[in-house]
Amino acid sequence: MVALGQYTTGVMGHSSRLKHDLSKASSNAGELTASLPFNKHLKKQIKSSMADICNISNKPYGGAITAGLFLDAFIKEENKDKWLHFDIAGSAYTETPWDVNVYGGTGAGVRFMSEFLKSLQ
Repeated sequence: MVALGQYTTGVMGHSSRLKHDLSKASSNAGELTASLPFNKHLKKQIKSSMADICNISNKPYGGAITAGLFLDAFIKEENKDKWLHFDIAGSAYTETPWDVNVYGGTGAGVRFMSEFLKSLQ
């Protein structure tokens, strides 16, 4: 929410093409998305001395990206270009109506995923 605010869903993944296609679908669906980079320097923030990997960053910066990097650690190498992570922490709920959303749960991602799936036909 710090970087993108409450109206934009962060999108992370390794495939530029998949992120581009999803961005196009989200635009067509009237939802806002922004690509967040998997920054290799942030990866060290989820290292752990007690576990294989830590599910929270050891610093208060780059939290959305380190959460995506945590999930990425469980994706097999051959599937890295086939998945995306959507950070809906900010966009899933709003206290005031905006654009096509009423207040409360926004259903963030539902419209753009529907549009994306239709584009696969």
